[in-house]
Amino acid sequence: MQESKLEAAMLPVAGLKPYANNAKVHTEKQITHIAKSIREYGFNDPVDVWVNDAGEYEIVAGHGAWEAAKLLGLEEIPCNILGHLSDEQRRAYCHIHNQLQRETDFDYETLMDEMVAIDADWKGFGFEGFAFDADDFGTDFALDDGDSPKEKQITMKLTEEQYNIIVSACDAVGEPEIQAGNKYGNLVCEVCRQWAER
Repeated sequence: MQESKLEAAMLPVAGLKPYANNAKVHTEKQITHIAKSIREYGFNDPVDVWVNDAGEYEIVAGHGAWEAAKLLGLEEIPCNILGHLSDEQRRAYCHIHNQLQRETDFDYETLMDEMVAIDADWKGFGFEGFAFDADDFGTDFALDDGDSPKEKQITMKLTEEQYNIIVSACDAVGEPEIQAGNKYGNLVCEVCRQWAER
């Protein structure tokens, strides 16, 4: 394992250079959410940088936070200087770091419990699609003779438009009686069945 030799420093926002080949997409909406988090909770995730051949501090990870800092008009932000990485290593780490951030999803049951228990502006941070009753998603099955449910789970990331289309289609098919306690699984299945039979 390579030893990390991190140097922490407050660096001028205007003096940081984004990595030209950063493949992570940062939308205006996401940057607004990051800025809101910084405003409410502080700048808690330092931006990772390295010194490139031109002597500039070039961002390795944290492009979204850097954009949010500019939006907030911050002059300096906390940074980790990754002096222990070679050029090839820091380029690879940029993409690997981005992948590691998106590799897993939430434990939705725990998240729902936390959202109920904690007074926070969840929708203001992009949690609009999480406002549902957990029982609607098959977490409380009533089965005969002590049988265990035979389920398969699909996790999908949807845009707001996609979410609204699916909800609208589910509302249109009514209440099919397929499996108790699995409202949206039943509805999505019925939408697909009707489409397949057209």
